[in-house]
Formats: sequence, structure tokens, C-alpha cells
Amino acid sequence: MKKLVKKNKHGFYEVSSKPQQTELEVYYAEKYYQKPNGQYQKVYSKGELEYFANKATICLHTIKKFLPEVTSFFEVGCGEGFFANELYKAGVQKIILNDFSEAGIESFNPHLKHFFKKLDIYELIEEFANQNVHFSLISMDNVLEHVVDPEDLLEKLKLIMRGNSVLRITIPNDFSAFQYMLINEGLTEETWICPPDHLSYFNSENIVRFCEELGFRVLSAQCDFPIELFLTNQHSHYSKDRSLGKEAHRSRVLCSNYLVNENIDAYVSMSEAAAKLQFGRNITVYLTL
Repeated sequence: MKKLVKKNKHGFYEVSSKPQQTELEVYYAEKYYQKPNGQYQKVYSKGELEYFANKATICLHTIKKFLPEVTSFFEVGCGEGFFANELYKAGVQKIILNDFSEAGIESFNPHLKHFFKKLDIYELIEEFANQNVHFSLISMDNVLEHVVDPEDLLEKLKLIMRGNSVLRITIPNDFSAFQYMLINEGLTEETWICPPDHLSYFNSENIVRFCEELGFRVLSAQCDFPIELFLTNQHSHYSKDRSLGKEAHRSRVLCSNYLVNENIDAYVSMSEAAAKLQFGRNITVYLTL
């Protein structure tokens, strides 16, 4: 599998042969938003909706000392709009949402559709920069691993940030120390390598280094629930038995909601410790200039 990827100068893996941007635009517009077997479910459980909402709760709690009030919000890859909806309910009035398609917003949060701008992300950032538009909070949830040039995108996002702006990035935690342990124990393979969906592969160590190299200051790095923990037990190994995946996800949702609701300060501290251990399926970093 590693023949498909190579380690770059920043220390993270990327695919050896990248597609053209125009090819990606067609691919994602069709796969993730329009086709019946695309990214989005038709119905989410009450627990899942709480899980999505808690992502915004964790974000606002994490950044509150640095950014006590979010006055404007820009989301790259807004998907169904669950994160944005929490900002909307919190009273943020200046909201801009962007994605390849508005299908997710229309299905789950249609009241947010008037915030949606269906433009190429680079064109949209350029438009904002030319108009001297800045945002106090920018969020990208599972976006950076998909783009052809992560460095270029992050550099361009700086143009619409100010000194007290926060950039939130969530990405899969791949080629992590925990995954290597699973491989060494014969419990998994490098199944996370999946071009053309994912073009870059970060872990909780190299994403911090990468962002710092680009001039960002890291306010916090956090890992979420380590769903790959289930791979250590043959009775819950969802990669070998796909029918177990739904229950593994249910456990993730149930435990994550409990931890956030029980003590969010302790949850954030635990998530930051997990990032240092490279122990969690996804990483979220909070950056400022």
C-alpha cells in the first residue's frame, strides 16, 4: 500500500500521483452529495445529532479564553451544516458556508441555505481577501486530507484571518503510532490509504509541526474517540467483520457524548493528552496567527 504514497518535505504522507483539481471537483460533487450511496444518511439518531452538536460545543469551549466571542464564521466543507447550526443558534449572524454541493444543507438544515456560497474555495477566499473580509472563526472538518495542495490552501486562509482569528481543522489521524502498533500485532493493514478520496495523511504529531512551519500558532491539538481500539479484540474487529462497524460507531457516539456532557474541561484535557499519544481516530487542531 505504501507504494501509493510518499513522505513529503513536511513529514506527512501524500499520494504519489495526484489528480487534477477539475477531476476532484466532479468526483466529490457526484460521490458525496448527489448519488444515493453518497456520504450522507437520510436519518440520524438522537445520539448522533448530539454528537455532531458537541463538536461545536467542544470548539467554543476550547477557544473561549483566546476568542471569547465568535462574531463571524466561515466553514469550508460544511456538509450537512450541523456544526454551523450550533454557531447559528449561539447567535453568530455573519456566517458563510461552502462545499461542492448544497445537497447536505438542503436535506438537514435548510434554514441555513441562504448562508451557502457554491464557489470554488480558492475563488471564494480571493473574493473575501479583495474585499478585506475576515472571519473570527474558520472551520474545516475532514477537508484538508482531500485537497491537492494543503500548504497552498492554508496559506490562502491566512488572508482572511486576523490576529485574534481561530482556524479549526479536523483530519483523520493516519500513520499514527497506535496504528503502527496494530500493524505490528497483525491486527490491521494500512487500510486508511484510499486515493482519490484522501490525498494527504496526517497524524497528531506531523500536523502540528506542519502548521507551525507555516507560521501558525497551535492553541490546542486534540484526538477524539479511538474507535480503532475495537480492532484489538477479535469479537469487535469491524475491519474483518463489517457488520460490527455500526455497533463500534454507536459506542463511539455514546461514550463521546457522555464524556463531553459529564465534564467538558476534563474531556478537553483528555483529548489533548490523547493527541500527544497519537491515540484517536481524528485530530482537531486550533490555530491562530
